[in-house]
Amino acid sequence: CKNGKGVLNYIFAAILKRHDVLEMEEREVADMRDELAVTAFEAGRSFLGRHLQVLATIGTIAPLLGLLGTIAGMINAFSAIARAGTGDPQLVAGGISQALNTTAFGLSIAIPTIVCYRYLATRDENVLARLEIYGYAFINTLLRSS
Repeated sequence: CKNGKGVLNYIFAAILKRHDVLEMEEREVADMRDELAVTAFEAGRSFLGRHLQVLATIGTIAPLLGLLGTIAGMINAFSAIARAGTGDPQLVAGGISQALNTTAFGLSIAIPTIVCYRYLATRDENVLARLEIYGYAFINTLLRSS
């Protein structure tokens, strides 16, 4: 279990480790079963979701960076107006273009990232649900043998 790289190996190793602790504490079998089930679920979620937080962070930060660029573009546009002292559209266009480009860039990163995050999070939940049966079988076998 400890040398494998898959999710089941990770879950089984976590169950074995927690089982050893619970056995030393001389817990009741029913209590051990409940604790080991929680351990299995948390281990599976941890293993499968280890990269999801990166996607969530990118999906959150990208529109904020776009907004920051929007603000910078608007500052440039108003600075151009202040320097020239007129409302010449040519002077304002560069800053507004910068603002719109950075907003579009931020959204073009955020939208697919959030879609990927939701897809992978849902897939992980489905995998966890399917792995649950193996976790319970392993726990029951382990508790019968101890």
